[in-house]
Amino acid sequence: GYLTAIQTTGTQGGVRRETQQRDALGRLLRTENEHGQRTFSYNRLDQITAVTLTPTEAGQQQHRMQADTVRFEYDRSGWLTAEHAGNGSIRYQRDALGNPTDITLPDGQHLTHLYYGSGHLLQTALDGLTVSEYERDSLHRQIMRTQGQLATYSGYDDDGLLSWQRSLASGSAPVLPGQRPARQGCVTSRDYYWNNHGEVGTIDDGLRGSVVYSYDRSGYLTGRSGQMYDHDRYYYDKAGNLLDNEGQGAVMNNRLPG
Repeated sequence: GYLTAIQTTGTQGGVRRETQQRDALGRLLRTENEHGQRTFSYNRLDQITAVTLTPTEAGQQQHRMQADTVRFEYDRSGWLTAEHAGNGSIRYQRDALGNPTDITLPDGQHLTHLYYGSGHLLQTALDGLTVSEYERDSLHRQIMRTQGQLATYSGYDDDGLLSWQRSLASGSAPVLPGQRPARQGCVTSRDYYWNNHGEVGTIDDGLRGSVVYSYDRSGYLTGRSGQMYDHDRYYYDKAGNLLDNEGQGAVMNNRLPG
C-alpha cells in the first residue's frame, strides 16, 4: 500500500511523473523523474544520513542541476548536529532540551537563539547583531516581535485565540499590554474572527482586504473567498482526502512518502 508513483498534470497540459522505490520497512530509497534521481541512506535508528542527487542530461541542461550529496550527522540523543554538501556545511549546537542555540552557516556566520523556560524563544541574532526579539505574556504567548525597523504586536481573545496583529514602524508610540492600536498609522494590520467551533471565519487584512472561510460539519475547509481571491471550493472523499473536483470520487494510493 505504499506510494510508488506521482503523476502531475500542469495547467498547460504538461505531465510530470515521479517513481518511488522503498525497502521492506517502507523507507524511501530512491525517487526518479525526467530531471534526475535521488537516493536516500539511513542509519540503524532510521535517521537519514545522506541524500544523493544524480541529474539527468535534461536536468543539467534545463535547470543547471549538478550532482551533489547532502550528509547528515546526529548526536547520541538523535539530534541533528551537522549538514554537509558541496556548497558548505551547517552545524548546530543545542541546549539540554534540544533547542538550537548556535547555528554555524556555510560562510562562517553564526545564527544564535536565546530561550527561556522550556524553550520559549526570546531573541535571534546574526553574528551578535539582533535580528528579532520576542515578548511574551504570562501564558508564553507572543505579544510582540521586532524585526528590523518593524515591531509586530499581537492580541488574543478570552478563549486564547489570536484576535489581532499590528505592525508599527520604529519610533511609533509604545503599545501598552492588551491595547489594540488603531489601523491608521500601522504598516500592516490584521483582525481575526472565529466561529463557534474555533475555526477562523474571516481574516480582515489591511493590505489584502477580507478573506472569508467556510467549513463542513467535519471541520474540513470547503471554501475561500475574498477581494484578492476567486471563490475557491474544496472537496473531499469520505476519508478526508482532497479531491480535484466534486465528482472525482475516492483518492487511491494516498500514502505520503518518507
